[in-house]
Amino acid sequence: MDSSAFAKAYNKIRNGTDGFHFSPLLRRFLYSDGVKECADAGCHWLLDILGSELPKVFRYRLPHQSALIIEVAVSDKSVAVITGKFSDDLPPQYRRKVDWTDLPAGTWQFYVSDDGDGCLRCILLTEY
Repeated sequence: MDSSAFAKAYNKIRNGTDGFHFSPLLRRFLYSDGVKECADAGCHWLLDILGSELPKVFRYRLPHQSALIIEVAVSDKSVAVITGKFSDDLPPQYRRKVDWTDLPAGTWQFYVSDDGDGCLRCILLTEY
């Protein structure tokens, strides 16, 4: 993974997104230009995890819960813990531990929403 390219793409100041992309295997999980730049730096595996596991979380949500804040906390020992919350008041509705990652240490946040059209959309918080 190119850590500097990931950090540059993640921290880039953005004003929305020009379009959404998808993996041929996960056609109902769309992601923004900024998320694509981050993934192209070497973390497409993260999109595979989110795109394959989050639909189940959204299937069993309450009607007013339409967006998850995904937090990827990477320790200095290259262990990542991915959590997803619909609200700060609630415990995480999604949690997954990744035993090894080459993501840079730190906390990385993404916003995943369900607009009611059957697709999930993942964006960076700077694209909101």
